[in-house]
Amino acid sequence: MTDHGRDALERLDALALDRGLRAAAGAWRRWRRRIARGEALESDPFEPWRPLLGRTAFQRLDDLPAGDPLRAPLARWTFRLAEQRIDREALAATAHERYGALLAIDAPRRGHLTRAAMLAHALRTPDEAAAWLDAWSACAAPLSGRVTLLWERRAEVARRMGLASIDTIESVSEAVAPAARSWLAATRDRALEGSTRPLAEWLRLQARLGAVEDFPGRLDAGRVAELVAAPDLIRGLELDPGPLPESIGPSSFLRAFMRFGSAWADASAPRHQPFVVAQDPYGLGRRAAGALFGLLACSPAFVRRRLAVPSARARDALRGHAQLTLATTRLAAAGVVLRAAALAGGGALRGAHEELGAELFGETLPEAWAGVLPRLHEDAEARFAGWLLAATRLERLERIHDDDWFRNPRALEQLRAEAERSPAVTTTAAELDDGAAALARRLAELLG
Repeated sequence: MTDHGRDALERLDALALDRGLRAAAGAWRRWRRRIARGEALESDPFEPWRPLLGRTAFQRLDDLPAGDPLRAPLARWTFRLAEQRIDREALAATAHERYGALLAIDAPRRGHLTRAAMLAHALRTPDEAAAWLDAWSACAAPLSGRVTLLWERRAEVARRMGLASIDTIESVSEAVAPAARSWLAATRDRALEGSTRPLAEWLRLQARLGAVEDFPGRLDAGRVAELVAAPDLIRGLELDPGPLPESIGPSSFLRAFMRFGSAWADASAPRHQPFVVAQDPYGLGRRAAGALFGLLACSPAFVRRRLAVPSARARDALRGHAQLTLATTRLAAAGVVLRAAALAGGGALRGAHEELGAELFGETLPEAWAGVLPRLHEDAEARFAGWLLAATRLERLERIHDDDWFRNPRALEQLRAEAERSPAVTTTAAELDDGAAALARRLAELLG
């Protein structure tokens, strides 16, 4: 594979490069799932494709004709995988600190736990959440340091690859950062009203919303598919949502719905297109599809007909789901601001973290949490923009096919047809504004 990749690069064979990048992307995705379980930290999934994943390969693509439709998609995937290859050790070290390192704690229970397990306990046991957060916070600084270093390295890789900014490749729109700040400002009062302990309230939303009985008792791919999709939507597709989150509360199902939607977008990607066109490395389209299915929990028709919530409790259930969605979208917006700060360096990240603690929770968060809670994501812009684009799409589906569109064969046929198009990799200020207005209308209606 190494010789083949080098030969494809020398000949600038775009289709051969596409095949190599497809194989490399598959190995990378499998590796990222494994390190999220604290496994394969020493392995190198990129070795067979090293000639395709570096500065030379990235710059060599400039020799493709300006009008070649594969030039830009090849560059996006080449940069994405090259950056991940160069930062492989930093990614593995960060994953080890989060998922692998066992730390001795005395309270709230004596034992050896990973940092991820401590946060999971905070969600599972709201009465002990503060104690678990204290235990986690006491050992968060090394993980924050790893995250800070990783993001400084990401910015440096972009410079070494000849980019003025990593945003040249990664950003979905110049308007997404202003849109994120506007969303935080517009929703702050609603998010913080009536709570004297906003951070504790956020944990409660994540774990024990009060509407948890409206969700099934188990969380697996089959059950999620049964809830959110009619057979026509997934017929003939091989969905791979990966490991679903642990069933802790409504937030687990929200994440599972979103993961299902993203997996559906991946499986529905146009098969007649080259890989680098059919699937974008930063996934704006797949994030929008995930958010569309996540927003089903804020649909009165879905809550009544799929979750079978009795009419007497439907309003309270929908209000709870809207509160959770509001909190989730605010965290996504904060992620956009934090991403930009992290790329500017540790000092900028700590400053943004302090500012956003007050914005999100009405209280200053410990410096040791910077980059860890809220968590940084490479595709933070796509994650936030996806919610806004999904809100507009949901309104359109309901307008054309009625509020139970998820049961309408014509609506499902429309979704399948739209999925056959090459996914959008950028968006516009107008689309973001329209999406924010649509999302605000939906949440205001449910929150009263």
